[in-house]
Amino acid sequence: MKNQAKPSSGSTVRAARIHAISCIAAVLFALGKSAAADPAHGIAMYGNPALPQDFVSLPYANPQAPKGGRIVLGESGGFTAFIPSSCGARRRAS
Repeated sequence: MKNQAKPSSGSTVRAARIHAISCIAAVLFALGKSAAADPAHGIAMYGNPALPQDFVSLPYANPQAPKGGRIVLGESGGFTAFIPSSCGARRRAS
């Protein structure tokens, strides 16, 4: 056990300082990038947004479509929720 080299406290402190400085630099870099964005009415992957700021409807929607009606949505779950063995619940053998 006497032959094992222990890290000096100077190298540990130096590593901690380098880590702290790199974390601070990363935070400052991220803040600088987000603050440089210009305000816009929308976002786009490349270039400007495709739709103007005052658009009424999406290009594939019909703004003169009839209003009202009924929508039927699916339910989460299924018939297996009523069968205890399908959900992993097992009865103990007596």
